[in-house]
Amino acid sequence: METGHSDRMKFDERGDGVGVSERIKRLMETLKSQVAEIKQYFSYYVSARTDKIKASARNAAIYAFLGLVGLTAGATLLVMSVVLLCLGIAGGFGALVGSAWIGAIIAGAIFFVLVMAVVGIGAMFVLGMMKRSTFKKYRDMQQQQREKFSHDVHERAVEAAAEQG
Repeated sequence: METGHSDRMKFDERGDGVGVSERIKRLMETLKSQVAEIKQYFSYYVSARTDKIKASARNAAIYAFLGLVGLTAGATLLVMSVVLLCLGIAGGFGALVGSAWIGAIIAGAIFFVLVMAVVGIGAMFVLGMMKRSTFKKYRDMQQQQREKFSHDVHERAVEAAAEQG
């Protein structure tokens, strides 16, 4: 019967004198090293992705702030322009009628009527558009029902009312 040492040598196919257990030990060390390397690379990847997300969020916040500043500046410019225009028109009416406060009242009344007319026309336009959109939606749904079932919900409701009445 052979000894354990000769059994190990028996499985040494490479002929380098290194037994199976030594090869397994080396493979395990290599595997540990490679797993540690993969962990490090994964950590690097996650860190880079996290930093990319943070940078994107930071850039979005900066652009939002700059947009808010621009919006505020634009709104201020618009309001000041309108105020100066209104004051100029009121001053013109005041010079025309001979009284500054009557000119301001006339200009204010004209601006109020103009604003209410624009708001009213805009509201009617938007409400009409919404009504047409809703009507089209249900008309299209009924058309699909007729194509699929040879009738629609309205026709079924009329039939049901006729049967009951």
